[in-house]
Amino acid sequence: MHANLLRAVARHLSPPLPVGARFLSIKLIRSGLTALPDGEPLPEDYDPDWRPPRPERIRRFGVLARKVGMLPFWNAYGQYNCVTVLAVDNNHVLQVKQLPANASPVKGLSDMAVQIGAGFIRPYQAKRTHRFHCAYAGTDVKEKLVEFRVAPASAAEVALGTPITARHFAPGQYVDVTGTSIGKGFQGPMKRHGFHGQPASHGVSLAHRSHGATGQRQDPGRVFKGKKMAGHMGCKRVTVQNLLLQRIDLRRNLLYVSGHVPGHAGNWVMVRDAVKRSGAKWWDKLPHPPPFPTYVPSDDDDDTATDDVADLFAAPPGVDPFRVEEGKA
Repeated sequence: MHANLLRAVARHLSPPLPVGARFLSIKLIRSGLTALPDGEPLPEDYDPDWRPPRPERIRRFGVLARKVGMLPFWNAYGQYNCVTVLAVDNNHVLQVKQLPANASPVKGLSDMAVQIGAGFIRPYQAKRTHRFHCAYAGTDVKEKLVEFRVAPASAAEVALGTPITARHFAPGQYVDVTGTSIGKGFQGPMKRHGFHGQPASHGVSLAHRSHGATGQRQDPGRVFKGKKMAGHMGCKRVTVQNLLLQRIDLRRNLLYVSGHVPGHAGNWVMVRDAVKRSGAKWWDKLPHPPPFPTYVPSDDDDDTATDDVADLFAAPPGVDPFRVEEGKA
């Protein structure tokens, strides 16, 4: 098997060597083997440290939305889904900046960031610096600000004051939603971690819902950090990944995403392209990929939604889930 792999190394110019064979051949060459088993030398232009170029990572900035609530949803085949309604409330670009050299590096992301403001508050409710910051971008005073790292740097080429609407996304794509989960207060181990509790009898008295012993012996003589015990539950930053965008309401700037979203109704959440299901690999399957870097209406484009085109729906699955093949009924 190794001889076949090394012969493929000698012919690596055309066709390219498969990934598994390439790394195995690198391991053999680095082990000191400099020739093929039949005595044929390895090609001089073969580089064992060569790696295939990775596709350029695309990370657009996201939006700020308010959680409205949950609704039932049926697709074109009549398949039921539970969706969460998110309202993109008065989003504008407030700042485009280049992060300093000592900023925390993030793999695959550029040093450019886009700051988005959402909501509205009265000017006397905001600090003077905050009012001037929003006025510099030509927008009203924003209630919530958030910053998004982008990649590549061209994803930050957007003018200050640009409005961000629900058309920033495309129906059928996947999104990640980040919010603050509902606070539950101090809870026991059964509700907080799913413990089954103590037996109902056999010597258990007044401790049926407790977690029992938590310590060790004399060695180590302590309770390890991170031990699952009773404590404060909820009210934490939570990200729900890979939620399918089922519908976009253009008239009211609403996003309908499958599944649940953390937080109470009315809370702010961040909506952005899914990290694990975004880019050319996934967006090429959509009828209309998301705009880059965002949707900007042109002079010839009528941005107002009409009765005919008021909603955008995700394409239904290619196979009817309720179809019964002949002979299997």
